[in-house]
Amino acid sequence: MRSLIAAFRFLTRVPVPGAPTRPEELAGAVGYFPLVGALIGLAVGGAHVLFLNLWPPAIAAVLAIGVGLLLTGAFHEDAVADSADALGGGYTTERVLEIMKDSRVGTFGSVALWVLLTLRWGALVSLGYYAPLALAGAMAVGRWTASPMLLLLPPLSTGLSRDVSDSEDLAPLALATLLMVGIVCYAAFAGVPGVLSGSIAAMLGLALWGLYIRLRLGGQTGDLLGAGNQIAESLVLLAVVAALRRAWRPWRGAVVVAAAGLVTVVVPPAWPAPDLIVLDVGQGDAVVVRVGRGQAVLVDGGGTPFGDFDVGARIVVPALRALGVGALPLVVATHADADHVEGLVAVVRAFPVGALVVGHPAPERAVWRELEEAAAERGVAMIQVRRGDRLAVGDLSLDVLHPEERPRGEPNEDSVALLVRWRAVPWALLLGDVPAEVEARLPVPPTPVLLAPHHGSAGSTSEALLRAAQPTWAFVSVGENRYGHPAPTVLRRLAAHGVAVRTTRAEGALRVPFPPPAAVP
Repeated sequence: MRSLIAAFRFLTRVPVPGAPTRPEELAGAVGYFPLVGALIGLAVGGAHVLFLNLWPPAIAAVLAIGVGLLLTGAFHEDAVADSADALGGGYTTERVLEIMKDSRVGTFGSVALWVLLTLRWGALVSLGYYAPLALAGAMAVGRWTASPMLLLLPPLSTGLSRDVSDSEDLAPLALATLLMVGIVCYAAFAGVPGVLSGSIAAMLGLALWGLYIRLRLGGQTGDLLGAGNQIAESLVLLAVVAALRRAWRPWRGAVVVAAAGLVTVVVPPAWPAPDLIVLDVGQGDAVVVRVGRGQAVLVDGGGTPFGDFDVGARIVVPALRALGVGALPLVVATHADADHVEGLVAVVRAFPVGALVVGHPAPERAVWRELEEAAAERGVAMIQVRRGDRLAVGDLSLDVLHPEERPRGEPNEDSVALLVRWRAVPWALLLGDVPAEVEARLPVPPTPVLLAPHHGSAGSTSEALLRAAQPTWAFVSVGENRYGHPAPTVLRRLAAHGVAVRTTRAEGALRVPFPPPAAVP
């Protein structure tokens, strides 16, 4: 326990009661550095999540960084500045060590701090609600780096670097490694993508850093240890952000797979199977397809063409958070009608988004330009798709059935139409607002779930579509409207084909798992 208290006192500025820590206790304290780092990461990430509910991501990230600096007293940031100034301004080992002892911050240190803090700010903005576990994993890896460097590199100064290096006890390194691996694996299995591969990248980066300072100086100091900490931490965060943006699936080795099997037995997953949820956004469309581990695909985001109620900020974003969604590898805007895309603006600004998928752009429409601007602000790539394309997120695939290469000139007729498959098995048809004449041209296989095109209007959900799709379920996303949606003719047609009909107006949000039930429950 005294070693844990010593680690907490050394790495934070939180007052801990009790007898002062003796220098010889620091050798054992190193074994608990990853645990203390993880607690700091949880605190900073938790603060970021709290601030996200009050302010935009950019402001929340700045405040969260401030919390971290207060907790740690800018301990490792000071080490980065000192190391950069010394290595940048010194040409001999003696001069490097002399500069490192100078408390003033020079040009090299200022630039290094700017790069480090800007990188951390950008990572927090991108991480969103992944921040607590992502930071816990990254800071655990960062604090772990002290153990191998202290044992492998000779000390060049007094303090921790000499006190611990003089000890030949391998138990702290073993404990630190065990804690670090456990924390990283937990973060990975809890749904943080890229944290495993990021940890491997951090170890490689640490090896290069250690080789560099060994060749350049012949050993290590406390400041160089702190700089190595920040290099490793930054590499983990970069890997996690890259994984979130590109929907990469993190690499898992045989040992990790075995551990995952054990965790799966002990802790049930947040949801055992993928599901599709039609959100209740009134007269509009917004469909969430959850694929597990906090990731989902969003098709459209609703909107209010004749009002100022922000469906995205007030309904879609809170619903995604309530559903446990932390990242959206794909967001699809089927077409430029406001009741489909207006709400996506708030979503793109609130969540890490891998790519914005569109058909034929409509820059002549203000709501479309606003969506494009939001995507550009967040660095979200916009992908145009055509019939025959396929998008994939793990076991989920989206077959693009429409639009064709040449636009038809009318937004509804140019809607992106998707066949949703899970492990290659047809699951749902999401066809935007395509009319009957377009439906007749779609290569539709038998599919159990149909989201009625154009909110069940009389000009859609044709006989040809129903014969081809043979759905068991038809969901209608509809609110109070003056258009008569869903049209009585469509309801009669669905009933004639034995299709069970559910509407958001009658039931609110609608959920269907994979595989969908065969009959009305």
